[in-house]
Amino acid sequence: MFSNHPINLLPLEEKKNVRRLYVVRLFIVTAVLVSITGTLSTAFLVPAYILLTVKERRLQGDVLMLSGGGVGPVDQETEMLVKETNDLITIFSTRNDQLSRVITALRAKEGDGVAITGYFFQKKGAETGETRVEFSLRGVAATRSALVAFEDRLKDDTYFTSIELPVSDFARSRDITFSITGLVAYAP
Repeated sequence: MFSNHPINLLPLEEKKNVRRLYVVRLFIVTAVLVSITGTLSTAFLVPAYILLTVKERRLQGDVLMLSGGGVGPVDQETEMLVKETNDLITIFSTRNDQLSRVITALRAKEGDGVAITGYFFQKKGAETGETRVEFSLRGVAATRSALVAFEDRLKDDTYFTSIELPVSDFARSRDITFSITGLVAYAP
């Protein structure tokens, strides 16, 4: 009843036409997929390539600079900053023991309810030959009375002079952030 041979309903000419259209469509789909893949790969690889070349140039510049060949001209601002830094290093290296004594003395004056959170030291009087260091310290006081007591302890100590505490620091009654400036006279 049933045969294993397929029934041929299309004439031979139509079969060739259908096969030809199939090959053309297959070629078009393949060409479109290849062009999309090429476009996407280019879109993703070009930025990576640019990034790698920039990093390579930067690393080559770093290698050149580390080898000593790439140091350019130094501007005046940089020279001033280096000079100021060297001056500070000189101050701290020659007066390191005295500065540690100043910090210890300031810490001893803290008392209850006062915590010092930062120090700043600056050399004064170099032009006149009188060696003095201006200090500025920041901290937190639990109450106004603790802050006033701390200020009084600093003013009573002969090691510190010109103690200044801005009135604006007394605006709050609790957890007061303060800033005090003063001078420390050094014996030569």
